[in-house]
This record gives sequence, structure tokens and C-alpha cells, in this order.
Amino acid sequence: MDGRKRTVQIKFRVTEAERDLILEKMKLVPTRNMAAYLRKIAIDGYIIQIDHADIKAMTAEIQKIGVNVNQIARRVNATGNAYKEDIEEIKGVLAEIWRLHSFQYIEDAVFENCDFDTKDAFWHAKNVTVRNSTVKGEYLAWYCENVTFENCKIIGTQPLCYCKGLKLIDCEMIDTDLSFEKSEVEAVITTPVMSIKNPLAGHIYVPAVGEIIQDDVASKGEIVVERKCHCA
Repeated sequence: MDGRKRTVQIKFRVTEAERDLILEKMKLVPTRNMAAYLRKIAIDGYIIQIDHADIKAMTAEIQKIGVNVNQIARRVNATGNAYKEDIEEIKGVLAEIWRLHSFQYIEDAVFENCDFDTKDAFWHAKNVTVRNSTVKGEYLAWYCENVTFENCKIIGTQPLCYCKGLKLIDCEMIDTDLSFEKSEVEAVITTPVMSIKNPLAGHIYVPAVGEIIQDDVASKGEIVVERKCHCA
């Protein structure tokens, strides 16, 4: 479109607060031309749509677990005894809840020596520290704030995107592609990473990267590979 004469005019209204927000976001890119900025965002920007199907499925599973617990409670109330089978069933129920619970929106928590195997763990988490743990699953910790992983093994696709104040201290990353997109991050990684995409700010120290994707001028994060710095 750059070589064509633009003859169509599009107008729209915003509030003062919305205008101020637009101006603030414009500071992230090398332009002061609002028309050019808005045109670029409208044409090349993208919208993230979140599929809640997994959450609905998890809710249904938890409801089934609740039914099982109620049945156990009724048996105990009727007999006055808790049998070994009941105890084992309760343990199984607790294990299933642990598997399903992805700790989304959790705040002010510390986890140590844990083994997580769940999708979307720690989404929107705030002020959380995870130490000496294995975290396996897709889309780890998107939109989190002030979350730290220390001496952890992280496994799964597209982890740690759209984060603020993210820290990784001596962590392994296995089968992790498109990592750190749009994240503010300080990370020391001890294993090669499949791919890193457009970290917004901070530094990522890694022994090797299969692919570095830096196609967003607003993403200024530095990726340091074997003492060589790849800057946006």
C-alpha cells in the first residue's frame, strides 16, 4: 500500500484517556505520526483470541470430582467409618485436583520441589516464586507479573509470553519454542532453547538457540548467546 495514493479517509472519536493511552503506546515505536501509527496497527496488528474450551472441560471434571467426594462423605456418615478404599479414593481425587488446577490468577505464593503437569499454568499470576521444580505444559505463565522460576525445568511450547517482571534463574528449557514473546524478562538459561521470539525488554542468557525471531521493532530485549549479543 505504501506506493499507492491514499484517497479514503477514516475518522473515529476517542476519549481523552484513550488518546493519552494511544500516545503512550506510540512511544514504544520510532514514529510520532499518529496517522501512520494507527494505520500500521490496524493493518498489521493482531488480536489474541483465547480458547476457553479447556477451562470448561476442567470445570466439568472438577464437578465430577465433587460428586465423588460427596458420595464418600455420605458413606462415612452412614457407617461412621472411613474405610481404606475411601481414603485411597480421596487421595486419588486430591491428585486429580492437583493435576487440573493450573494456579491461574494466584498471588503471593511460593512453590518448592513440585512437579506440575498442566496446560496454562500460572496465567495472570502475581508475585509468585517457583523453585527446584518441573513445570510441564503448554503456554506457561502468560500475562504473569513478578514471577520467578529458580532452578526449574520448563517443558512445553510457547512458554512465558506477555509477562512483566519475569525472572528465570539457572533454569532448563526443553521443547520450548516461541518463548518469551512480548515479555519483560531477565533470564539465565542453562540449556539450548528451540526458539525465542520478540522479547519486549530485558536480557536472556542462553547457551544456544535454534531460532531467534526479531520482527517487531518495539521488542528491545537482548538475547545473549555464548557471549554474543543479538539485539532488537
